[in-house]
Amino acid sequence: MFFYLSFLRPPPRTVSANAKDILITPQIANDLRTETFEGQVDIWCCWILELQTGAVRQPSKKLTAWKGSSSSYKVIPIDLPSGRKAGQSWRLALWVPGRSSLSLPADVIDLCPDLGSANFGTCILPVTSSPILFEQGGKKEGPKQERIWRSYALPISPPINSVEMTSEQNDRALITIVEQTSFDLDKKIWDSGLGLSSWLAELCRTDSTLAQSQPMAQDLKALLLSPSGFTAVELGTGIGFVSLMLSAILEPFPGSETRRILATDLESAIPLIEENFAFNKPHYTASLSAATLDWEQDLEKCEALRDIGAIDLIMLADVTYNRDVFPALLRTLISLLQRGGGCTRVVMGYKQRDAAERTFWTASREMGVELVEVGRVGGVEDSAAVEIWMATRALS
Repeated sequence: MFFYLSFLRPPPRTVSANAKDILITPQIANDLRTETFEGQVDIWCCWILELQTGAVRQPSKKLTAWKGSSSSYKVIPIDLPSGRKAGQSWRLALWVPGRSSLSLPADVIDLCPDLGSANFGTCILPVTSSPILFEQGGKKEGPKQERIWRSYALPISPPINSVEMTSEQNDRALITIVEQTSFDLDKKIWDSGLGLSSWLAELCRTDSTLAQSQPMAQDLKALLLSPSGFTAVELGTGIGFVSLMLSAILEPFPGSETRRILATDLESAIPLIEENFAFNKPHYTASLSAATLDWEQDLEKCEALRDIGAIDLIMLADVTYNRDVFPALLRTLISLLQRGGGCTRVVMGYKQRDAAERTFWTASREMGVELVEVGRVGGVEDSAAVEIWMATRALS
């Protein structure tokens, strides 16, 4: 299980430049915000000024000491940034220092956990508000924000077969994801998407040992790093996290332009997926797109799937929380597998929320898809890990 910093009481969208402070309530909880982090840590903060030429970060300071559930509803005033002016937009960042292992500049080390780090899961994930507009006069605070930003650093892979990469390719990519603060399940990141993305980031490092004893993982790595490219479909993508991260992870490797990744979900999820893809476009050149796919409907209704041809890889993360959809999900999965001529790989990130979810494995086996565990990504302290599963065979 991962733990996330968030705003139980979020900052406002607008605030008077003449105001002294704003009120927020920070929270550290699990992905669904149903379990509070009961450890004791310090929460730090800083203001970041948004400029056309980049961002300027003001000095950091300790905001509060988090002491578990007793801190959950604590309202905290935060002084507004010094030198602020009407018309400027600032973001408020919160993090827990000392829980990451990055060799990044001080201005990003705490705000951008390393997705490919072996101890990624031990990090309490930081949060940044959406831009707060400072206005001349007016009300002290406008309506509360409904969105947050989270940023992740991707590992730098060494050259392949002595092929030198450009200095631009060797720069560490910082991927920023927008989430909604609402309780809509398709508008935020879930643990399994994070865990699967972290595992893929580690797998794709040329010096990684993840796949040494796992033939299926070796095969997947060969597919992902092949300069010939591949076609992948993600089911239940949510905010597009796994598809976006895979596109960016593979960017330093030859063949980016030959990779095609289609992220699918219900129609309500598509606008935020496309926003996240567009926001991070400088970090990938693969063909990355989103499409509506309802597992209860015929696949032919998804125009993007009609045009995609044979599928090399199917990705899933956190798709087993609703057992009522298992039949529809499995029908969709098998239909996609049949398009691969028996060569399609399946990789799935899973975190158990209910033991009854394990009936998915029995049902998939009965329909001809055998899943085996190939890895795990640990979380904070002794919490449940994210399991990584792959199909041992596909239907012809």
